[in-house]
Amino acid sequence: MVGPDSPLPPRARPASTHNLPPDFDPFIGREEERREIHASLDQRSTRLVNLWGMGGVGKSRLAIAIAQERLHRYPEGVWLVELAEMKPGKLDQTREMAVAIAAALQLPWREGANAKAQLLGHLAGRRTLLVLDSVERLAGDGLPFLVSVAERCPGVDLLATSRDAPPPGLGPTFPLTGLAYPPSHNDNDNDDDNDKQPWEAVELLTVRRAQHCWAPLTRADQRAIRRICRLVEGLPLALELAAAQTKQMSLPEIAAALESGLEILSSPLRDTPARQRSLAAALADSWQRLPPDLQGCLARLAALDAEFSAATARRVARATPGQLAALCNRSLLIHQVSEDLYRLHPAVRTFIERKE
Repeated sequence: MVGPDSPLPPRARPASTHNLPPDFDPFIGREEERREIHASLDQRSTRLVNLWGMGGVGKSRLAIAIAQERLHRYPEGVWLVELAEMKPGKLDQTREMAVAIAAALQLPWREGANAKAQLLGHLAGRRTLLVLDSVERLAGDGLPFLVSVAERCPGVDLLATSRDAPPPGLGPTFPLTGLAYPPSHNDNDNDDDNDKQPWEAVELLTVRRAQHCWAPLTRADQRAIRRICRLVEGLPLALELAAAQTKQMSLPEIAAALESGLEILSSPLRDTPARQRSLAAALADSWQRLPPDLQGCLARLAALDAEFSAATARRVARATPGQLAALCNRSLLIHQVSEDLYRLHPAVRTFIERKE
């Protein structure tokens, strides 16, 4: 007899083998990261792998690309679980998480039954991959619940994306920054004409631009592409948005406009979640999750020079070491460890300046 708190039979199968979005555009770059993430997931001692970075850096796209490449490895499917709409203030995130995972896997569900027991019963004995997008939304009992899934369901692999640095002990973490882009050789970029290295950021912008504008690239266009990649520091969302602008502007015009800020990268992309459609939307989502003291601190830091020391941040912006660490952990501040300096990504600086 099955009671209301009993798990359902563990072998209830989903109706299909994945729910990943269709792949209309080729995935470009991140070759080294992809190899390392695959190697981590192949380790049987690894249950949870984390992708961490600022909004717009391409965490979700990379996670989905990895999942697509691993479809043949999981007899019972690969499943994308969207957590972006989860409210951090919810008291029972265990139940909300369990329901979200069950819905993604198209599993039968009994309202009123113990949510954790139901889900663990469904997942027991399965060989499957769960892609958990926007884990930064979890708080309270949400993260411990993921740990219990990893511990009690050894056939379930978890690939998580987050804008916040995950706590220690939750498996290997891959911090993501922008795609590799060419350095500046001189003010006129003339030396770049001889630069034949296949920079990932240049490749992404070139391929995406061709989808919007079929005109052949001139030497001026090629120099402008390299300038754009440097100005946005290889941020994939910014490159996608710059490519979309080529329907109305030339590449040199886009590069010139970006020299004074990233405001032109505001036209939203279609067919993507609202928080990923523009740089402003991606950063507004991160800003809204900050407590007031960190919002104020970040705004004051944006008024400093491009690079600044902890002493300058403390003296001029009244930033405490804890606040600097918290902003770094939320992917909104960059700590250049080798020089012991801090800086803001140009997209973050532009967003703050537009808010003022």
